[in-house]
Amino acid sequence: MPNKRFKIIFLLLILTVPGQIKCLPQTPEHEKLTGFIGLDLASKYIWRGLKLSEGPVIQSNAELFFRRWNFGIWSLAGFSAKDCSEIDIYLSYTYKNFSLTLNDYFMFNDSMVPSYTNYNKNETNHVIETIIEYSGSDSFPFRLTAGLNFFGDISNSTYFEAVWLTNAGETEIELLAGLSPQKGYYDENKSGLNNMGGNFIRRLTINDTIILSLKFSCIYAPFIDELFIVTTLGLN
Repeated sequence: MPNKRFKIIFLLLILTVPGQIKCLPQTPEHEKLTGFIGLDLASKYIWRGLKLSEGPVIQSNAELFFRRWNFGIWSLAGFSAKDCSEIDIYLSYTYKNFSLTLNDYFMFNDSMVPSYTNYNKNETNHVIETIIEYSGSDSFPFRLTAGLNFFGDISNSTYFEAVWLTNAGETEIELLAGLSPQKGYYDENKSGLNNMGGNFIRRLTINDTIILSLKFSCIYAPFIDELFIVTTLGLN
């Protein structure tokens, strides 16, 4: 019953937000089709309190922007065959500080690569999530995220995250806390707070098209009671 209640509430949010934004006028941002590519090297892969690699990983992404739409592909590869590899395809619609995203996660490891085109709900390695996100403003410096797995996850797990955004000189700071109210996708036996920590980011502009970034992350995963230090070097 709790799972069903969370799912109904989330679906009501999904239906309400697009209804409020779809009739609003378009802005001239991204009137022309524009592209973006990025490459990161991270010392470890920790995602929403889940430890998905034992060592370094390479992350890459490519995105296309047109008006309020954003289509992208994000991939991850570990240096060990036992580490998680991932290919995500996503589509987002953004209005002002709000975005609605459909994300298809495909996770595997090199020791056993499943069929990418297998969308049989009892066999697939795909998990599809709907995400609503609010990106903060100067008067409300928070990023709020709510996600619902509606395919590939028998628990239809939800995830909620709040991030406080601030700066210390030229260093960007993100302090975050995330939780999953149900047992299931993030842990079969636990629910509640599963992700907390902080990101500290410095960016160096090389020219108009290239930016280097260095991110230091301190992450505590309550479900497994582990603390992680992750360093990420990015080229965007």
